[in-house]
Amino acid sequence: MIQLGDNLPNGATVLALNYRCNHVGEKKYYVLCFTSSSAVEPFVSWFVDINDPSSTSTGHYYKTLEECLSDFKTRLGEI
Repeated sequence: MIQLGDNLPNGATVLALNYRCNHVGEKKYYVLCFTSSSAVEPFVSWFVDINDPSSTSTGHYYKTLEECLSDFKTRLGEI
């Protein structure tokens, strides 16, 4: 199970983890990660299977943590 601070198989570090429920009550998880200080857009939010650390998909990439956090909250339906 993915947890805060984990290093994913793709090398990214999990900075935040949360979920939203879909229309039938299933939890859909998202992670906010830092990829690399050498990346042009080092922050990303991904959809993920909480039990499969290599399952990251549908990434939204950003230059700043603030931009990525805003997207992360939007994906979770908090905004």
